[in-house]
Amino acid sequence: SLTNRQEEVLRVARSAGGSGVTLFEICAILALPVNSVSGRVTELVRAQLLRDSGKRRRNPRTGVNGAVWVSVPEGGII
Repeated sequence: SLTNRQEEVLRVARSAGGSGVTLFEICAILALPVNSVSGRVTELVRAQLLRDSGKRRRNPRTGVNGAVWVSVPEGGII
């Protein structure tokens, strides 16, 4: 079962739909620091609930390109 923080991160990714969400966007939406979110993203990827879309999006604050994460549909087709 998922932790509350994992559920929060997954809910943000699912609400983003096909456009996906970056780590920095998740942090901004949840008002959490990167170190509270990055591990949850990794855990959700390992659980096959999130995947890297292959797209990158620039963080406007840092100028760094970040992976765009999308939720895996229930049933698990990656």
